[in-house]
Amino acid sequence: MTSRTLRLLRSGIWQPFAAMSLALLSSLAAATDFSLDRSLHLDANHDDNLLLREQPLSSLGQTANARMGFGAASEQTSADVEVELWARRFNRSDFNSDDQRVRANFSHTFELSSIGLRLDALRDSTLTSEPLDSGRIEDAQRHEQYSASPNWSYQLGEQDLLSLQGSYVSSYYRGQGYSDYRYWQAQLLWTHSITERLRGFVAVNYSDYQSQPRLYAFSQSYATGSTEHGLQIGGDYQFSENIVASILAGSSANETEAQVEDPLQYCPFAEAFDLLPLFPLCTLQDSDSSLTTVNASLKWSNPRHELTADISHNTQPSSNGFVQEVAQLDLNWRYRVWEYGTLGLALIAGAADVSGEQATGTSQPSRDYQYATLSYSHALNESWFIDCNYRYRSQQYENRDQVTSDAAFVGITWKPKSQHWSR
Repeated sequence: MTSRTLRLLRSGIWQPFAAMSLALLSSLAAATDFSLDRSLHLDANHDDNLLLREQPLSSLGQTANARMGFGAASEQTSADVEVELWARRFNRSDFNSDDQRVRANFSHTFELSSIGLRLDALRDSTLTSEPLDSGRIEDAQRHEQYSASPNWSYQLGEQDLLSLQGSYVSSYYRGQGYSDYRYWQAQLLWTHSITERLRGFVAVNYSDYQSQPRLYAFSQSYATGSTEHGLQIGGDYQFSENIVASILAGSSANETEAQVEDPLQYCPFAEAFDLLPLFPLCTLQDSDSSLTTVNASLKWSNPRHELTADISHNTQPSSNGFVQEVAQLDLNWRYRVWEYGTLGLALIAGAADVSGEQATGTSQPSRDYQYATLSYSHALNESWFIDCNYRYRSQQYENRDQVTSDAAFVGITWKPKSQHWSR
């Protein structure tokens, strides 16, 4: 057993997964309805700049993906577990990885309240974890992430609902250049129904981020701890049966404490000889900042179209070793061209920066990024599909050239209809 596995067991991170397993077994014993989902996907792909670097490195690869999900439900209780496996192979062996993911969900409804818990264990590589995190993509370094997200809600009256949601994330990297971190957040939300179509929201948020020391240069390392609290107000409105819009907006205050390890005492030398610009960590210090936060979404659908647009401006945990401020647009559109064919477009556009006045911005400058995937899925029959995808990625760091990537994927998917049965 590896030292990291022992550390995870000692930290108690697996205890929620054990609790979920017991809850799932109890639910299965009382369940009346069961379901089974599974799928298998194989594809071949080419990317002309897989690592998103200024010196492009093209790759040829193949991916195999298998997924299986099992669910059980009774009148008040539901539980499901999903296991997903990937095997990624490239013409360069240092890009290869075997990835796994396990998700579990549990919920129970009482007369006036409900509780739920979602658990997620992910083991992938930096090729898939970092494009939307730090933007720094290395050779398939191992990444592991474990999360638990409980929720509770209570019906205060016919028009008022109080809910509490939380999440805890632990992220680990087996390689150089990334920071392990833990992050947890909580939100208390009050929902008031004004009319049948209009609801109002008031939310109180709190989060805490702690990174592990990350080696930078000159034997120096740094770590940060950030706490944030804020208030948001908003609402949602159902314009019609097919169109719903929602928004939450407010402000938050962030407090960051920085820790710098300088075993060779470069900082006193740099300060004495006016060389601090060459040693950015020497100017790293505690800081306070404020942020306008926004979460907005629009959903529209009809028999042939599905469109979801999300806009957000928040802070997010990062493998860079600090909290980053992110403004992002997510757009997903699906169009059923005809009986056998579906066209899809997924777009992510955003900007990431260091939260607050942190000197780490010198070594990790702000960046703009755009990712777009155009896809077409053709049904051969009820269970077999041919998939063709084109993916474009672009990102630009401050004071650096823009880098782009074009990739093409051709694959086949087996996805039979879900099976349902009762006892």
